[in-house]
Amino acid sequence: MVQVREADVGTVLATLHGARPCGRRVAAHVSTDDHIRVIRGAHALFDQTRARRSQRAWSETTWQLQSLRDNPESARAGVRTASSTPAIPGITPVVTFDPGADIAAPFIAAGARAAHRHSPATRA
Repeated sequence: MVQVREADVGTVLATLHGARPCGRRVAAHVSTDDHIRVIRGAHALFDQTRARRSQRAWSETTWQLQSLRDNPESARAGVRTASSTPAIPGITPVVTFDPGADIAAPFIAAGARAAHRHSPATRA
């Protein structure tokens, strides 16, 4: 199974057409409303928000691990907080630097070399 952009489905299916026999069809679409749905024909076999389903499973796993590793009461408090906040967006990092910047480039351009230090044991 592969996930491709909607715009590329035709190209991918055409490319796979010459491949060895296998199922070549669109099996799913990415949902924009945060739902996971399994539909067969006209019947919905499963329909639940992604956050509700996965957050519950993740919270349970986290709670079990934290209860064993940390303070069990703190772990219970974390689970209560997560289950009382239905739409937790997850971790959204905010960085104060350009992660694409090549921070070594000025040093390389200047011909800088790392200082080589000898440990006392290797000095002659």
